[in-house]
Amino acid sequence: MPEFRQYLIFSMFNLKFKKIVYISIFAIFASAISCNSNNNPNNANFYIKCGGGLNIECPTGTYCKLQNDCGGLDKKGQCVAIPDSCPDNEDIICGCDDKEYKNSCIAETLGVTLKNSGTCIEAPSFK
Repeated sequence: MPEFRQYLIFSMFNLKFKKIVYISIFAIFASAISCNSNNNPNNANFYIKCGGGLNIECPTGTYCKLQNDCGGLDKKGQCVAIPDSCPDNEDIICGCDDKEYKNSCIAETLGVTLKNSGTCIEAPSFK
């Protein structure tokens, strides 16, 4: 009879262990699915790194919004949704492509990040 009791205890432990493993696997898949929801450009939490040394491109409907200083030497940024429409206000900005745009929204629809407000200022050349 003690052998049957040991077998029963081992079987119950084995079932509990399997249940823990299955719950853990489910939790991993659930977190992976929720992380992938951040890859939707219509999601407010959308975030994918882009640019950089590998020149990672953004999904359709997004553009690579460069970080401060226009992404630095390696042009790092994050993918953001391209605006569907823009206001008609005039608020001149200089884009990271060193071109002037009527406002920052128009620049974003063309996939250009804001460099500075106002006109583009050329650096003085010393000869």
